[in-house]
Amino acid sequence: MLDRLRTGEVTVVVNAALLTEGFDEPSVSCIVVATPTRSQVKYTQLVGRGLRPFPGKDDCLVIDVVGVTDRLDLQTLPRLFGLRYQTAVAETVIEAIDRQTRQDRASEQAPAATAARRKREGAMRSRDVQLLGS
Repeated sequence: MLDRLRTGEVTVVVNAALLTEGFDEPSVSCIVVATPTRSQVKYTQLVGRGLRPFPGKDDCLVIDVVGVTDRLDLQTLPRLFGLRYQTAVAETVIEAIDRQTRQDRASEQAPAATAARRKREGAMRSRDVQLLGS
């Protein structure tokens, strides 16, 4: 089944706790989190199956049907370095830290402009969807 996924013959695979650790198919672009967990590590592994770069893949859709994202967050490289903003595509961590420092200094002088800029910088989008009614 996994060979057929790799070749594109199969486009959807459903599993129960089989492909959470050690599975690496970078073309995967959608993850449905359907198992409740309180484990940050397990959640990161589950979602991480779809976060690997792959030619032609621009994003990964994560659908959480059990509410794990209400309790747990994904650890990102910017967060590890204490950055509040998304890094640019070709930006090093040092460049991102320098940019944040400049933005923080500018925000002390122009808070409204900085708030508008922060809204534009975010790359992650999410919305709650009630699948089973209210």
